[in-house]
Amino acid sequence: MPFARTYFMNQISEAQFAQLLSNALFDKQNFYMENVHDMEATLLRAGALVAQAGLKSRVVDRPSNPFPSLHHSAISSIPIIGLVWTAAAAMMAGMSVGRPTADVTFVRTADHSLSVVFSRKMRAGKTAESAGAG
Repeated sequence: MPFARTYFMNQISEAQFAQLLSNALFDKQNFYMENVHDMEATLLRAGALVAQAGLKSRVVDRPSNPFPSLHHSAISSIPIIGLVWTAAAAMMAGMSVGRPTADVTFVRTADHSLSVVFSRKMRAGKTAESAGAG
């Protein structure tokens, strides 16, 4: 999942953000946002723009450094955590069979960073012009 472009949320207006997302929906071009100070409002706005285009989105928390303060005594439990994690992931994958997948995934990689990833197989939605209008 390559990211050709990085944008800074604190340097663009609301209208520019809507246009950016609209263009990305049309091109299916993944991008990365930094300096997102109001993450919840940004995700709500982005989700609404995606829904306006007739597509589905989801939010995933995937911090780039999930264990910043991992104590050395907890390291011994990592293999057990890995087994539990794998079993839970397999169960979730089995439960999601037949469910429609998201067309756009918003990945929170840090407190102020967000990746926007487009599915390879997006459902047909409205045109990019109508997704940015509003």
